Amino acid sequence: MKKVILSALLMAGLVNGVMAEERVITTSAYITQVVEALGKDQLLVGADTTSHYNEALKQLPDVGYRIALSTEGMLSLKPTLVLWSSDSGPKNVVEQVSKSGIQSYTLAKPSNLDELKSLVTQIGEIFNEPMKSEALNQSLEKKHGLLKDDINKRGARNTLFIMEEMGGGNSKSFAGGDTSATALIDLLGLTNPFASQFRAYKAVNLETQIQQNAEIVLIGTRKEFSEKNVPVMRKDVSSIGWPKQVQPKCVFEVDISHVLVYGVRLYDDTLILSRMIDECLEEAK
Repeated sequence: MKKVILSALLMAGLVNGVMAEERVITTSAYITQVVEALGKDQLLVGADTTSHYNEALKQLPDVGYRIALSTEGMLSLKPTLVLWSSDSGPKNVVEQVSKSGIQSYTLAKPSNLDELKSLVTQIGEIFNEPMKSEALNQSLEKKHGLLKDDINKRGARNTLFIMEEMGGGNSKSFAGGDTSATALIDLLGLTNPFASQFRAYKAVNLETQIQQNAEIVLIGTRKEFSEKNVPVMRKDVSSIGWPKQVQPKCVFEVDISHVLVYGVRLYDDTLILSRMIDECLEEAK
């Protein structure tokens, strides 16, 4: 009996030792966010460009953008585990790293709450943290419920999303259908009139912008609003250059490295934005 107990203890120590020495690379922010939320970020030895969203993660080696990864760069970090995004690439890099004998998992990019919870469960299983992943999923459910309450009180409002990195002047690029920006607008219970008019991002002239009767405009940037410690900043409605008589009620600048990533942080960020929208709309009455 003593030998059995000793053997079990030794095995437990071995497992813990292996986990403690695990060297993990993540290849997309939505994966990195879950790893961090489960308290496993100390195991990270590298991450893709989109994952460097806070000061601690910015200290990690950058293995490249998730669709332009480098075999050499990844292998030089001597990883024992690679968590691939389903759209990681190039394909030959994924194949070369996987064939090197390094343990790896390919994880689907979530686009709704159920898929996000499934991702959390998968990563919880990989790190043998089922209780933590279950607690995280319960937290996501609760935040989703709070967001639905906001939506029910507010109702649908026409909302446009300007991608600041594209276009310029009066012909700014706006989000249409099949974009992460429109997914964000949908999550907020708002309506993007351009979603039914075109796909992806498109330059739209000033007259067409105004014709959408948008009450809310979101401007996507990669800026960090550290003074507020949130990835959202309210702006003056005149900042988008519309004539005064047709200006929207609310304009917000949002950090696209946060609000356009369907990860576990999205519900926190979206709740903050939702409350700021409600406050602005109340003031505009």
